[in-house]
Amino acid sequence: MPKAQAESKKDLLLGYLYILLLSDKDLYSGAVMITDIRGIPVDFKYVDPIKFTRLEKVLYGDALDAYLKEELILHNLLKSLEKKPHVLICQDPSLVKLSRSLLKSPVLHLEPHSGTPLESAGMFEKLSEGDCYLLQVEEVGPPLRAYFGVVPEESEVKGLSFMLTEASRYMDLLEPFQRIAKALDVIIEESHGKP
Repeated sequence: MPKAQAESKKDLLLGYLYILLLSDKDLYSGAVMITDIRGIPVDFKYVDPIKFTRLEKVLYGDALDAYLKEELILHNLLKSLEKKPHVLICQDPSLVKLSRSLLKSPVLHLEPHSGTPLESAGMFEKLSEGDCYLLQVEEVGPPLRAYFGVVPEESEVKGLSFMLTEASRYMDLLEPFQRIAKALDVIIEESHGKP
């Protein structure tokens, strides 16, 4: 492999966006972690846990969830990133469209799919919902279902499929969400006592 290609692979940055709601404690928080192709963190930003008073809940009503996700968590996290990812993967599909409007990088939600594997790693297949594709990122095993929030250009899907296939050679693509969840638990525990 040419040196330039090896360098560009090493420079591939994956972003992971995670928003946490502890409804039993009325606590909200969120974090974004940027990793290299091996899953090693290169940037991590979080929002301090947010707790609303009863009065604030009444005043915001049904708009509270949108206000929290969009204004207090998402905007702050994405603006604070020092390293911009080549792709942002959201743990919650409802964050995809919002994140797309704030970030120039492609944004998607990935989840395991129980279907038959596609022919080989790097292949993709459009689903009946125009904003969803199956991506075969590993040689064996089921594909991932990718939700884009918009109908993507085929060239975008092809590029992302290549990036994610390359990254999956070094890491489990969905595992960083587990680390973020644990990190947020630690942050909440240190600021509010055990969750």
